[in-house]
Amino acid sequence: MAAWLRFPIALLASAVFTFGLFGGLRALTLARSEADAAVAIPKVEFVRLRREVEIEPKKREKPERVKPEQAPVTPALSVAQEEGVDLGLDVQALAAGLGAEFGSAGGHGGDGAGGGALAFNAGLSDRAPLPLVRVEPQYPPQARQKKLEGWVQVSFTISTAGSVKDPAVVKSSHSVFERAALQAVGKWKYQPQLVEGRPAETPNQQVLLRFKMEG
Repeated sequence: MAAWLRFPIALLASAVFTFGLFGGLRALTLARSEADAAVAIPKVEFVRLRREVEIEPKKREKPERVKPEQAPVTPALSVAQEEGVDLGLDVQALAAGLGAEFGSAGGHGGDGAGGGALAFNAGLSDRAPLPLVRVEPQYPPQARQKKLEGWVQVSFTISTAGSVKDPAVVKSSHSVFERAALQAVGKWKYQPQLVEGRPAETPNQQVLLRFKMEG
């Protein structure tokens, strides 16, 4: 073969080979794409299901009825004689203007304790002291807790204005009652004694206060 024919033939052969190679690659690529398209890709779907939960109604428990606590028995103290506290005071004698007796711890009677019986003339210008206001003593909390009962004998002076002066404890069953007795007697009020028409002090008066629990 002539030398000048070899080069064109080689060039033509290489061109054919190159086009054939690219054509084959393209055909292969198309075939793979079609094959991949033919294969079904699985699809996963997530569906949120609402779970129906049966809710049982709660049984309401009836609360137990709480019984109210019984109110504590409050010890009562009364100043009036008819209500249980002995003041050792003869009110009728005072009202009549004839005299007054202040009993000792043992009760009424005689000349009383220390002061003696007070005698007044029955004239219009003379008058025995008359009680107007009596404040009840407060039952001491310590005695109430211990359920203590007792008495206090108090001496005092009735001033010309009818107030109580210098209250003092003569004797008592328990010292726990003394302060309450003095505070109460110190607030008492009287119509003062009249001597010849003029107010006069009435010294050495004594009274017995009894502290008792009710019930």
